[in-house]
Amino acid sequence: VNDKRVLDRFTIKREKKTLIIPLTQPENIIKITGVSEGQSAPCTANILLRDGAKTFPLVAELKKGESTQISLKK
Repeated sequence: VNDKRVLDRFTIKREKKTLIIPLTQPENIIKITGVSEGQSAPCTANILLRDGAKTFPLVAELKKGESTQISLKK
């Protein structure tokens, strides 16, 4: 988030991982990078962004070395 590592080498599994990320800048960038594809390519992350009562579902499908980013404005 904003060039600071929040989670490192997280293995995507069926269990949910909850991160609470305070938005400190007027515009915040969340970057997601595929480190490994494991046994089942591509690396797929189902992401659910919440802002109060609003929910925004996202899916990131990445190969090893690929990145994507989410831009959030405060």
